[in-house]
Amino acid sequence: MQTNNSKKIASDKIEQIFEEFKKINKFSKSLIIHGTNTSLILLSFGMLTLIFNQTILEYESYTHFVGTTLVKNSIVLLAEFIIGGLAIDYFTKK
Repeated sequence: MQTNNSKKIASDKIEQIFEEFKKINKFSKSLIIHGTNTSLILLSFGMLTLIFNQTILEYESYTHFVGTTLVKNSIVLLAEFIIGGLAIDYFTKK
């Protein structure tokens, strides 16, 4: 019984979060969308670099370092765009 009730509560909270995201202004929403796309492209380049370094190219530690740095920076960039977009939305509505 409690698991069904807790799933319903979690589902309601997720729906509430989605409703709040629909209220974000256009600039913040476009900033988050374009930032996510940029981050995914950077992540793809990093992953391809790491995969090619392991399989096709001769392994080199510097190429591994560059690929790892690209992957880490893409995650940081995604977080910055999302937090920045939400902060801009919060301060423009205030």
